[in-house]
Amino acid sequence: MESSCQKCLSVSKNNYLTRLRALNTHKRQVYRILKKLQNKEIVNATSCLPAKFYAVPLEKVLDLFMKVATEQTKALRASRKELVSTWRSMIEKDSSNN
Repeated sequence: MESSCQKCLSVSKNNYLTRLRALNTHKRQVYRILKKLQNKEIVNATSCLPAKFYAVPLEKVLDLFMKVATEQTKALRASRKELVSTWRSMIEKDSSNN
């Protein structure tokens, strides 16, 4: 996956991710990667066929990452009490078995 990301990053500088094919990446693999990135709203595609994929502005990608991080933080805060309680009960069970 790291090499895929590196290829996407290097090609996104030119704003056309379809150039991944020139980097000896198989067509199916390229489209799988691009579809995943499109589902994550990191790239967009033209409506014509064959579709041309292009990177969204970095600012939007950073906003998406921050939104995801905020949602993960909220979820962790919401479950914090339960996690601590579960952890403590596990420790108590372990110490009572010794």
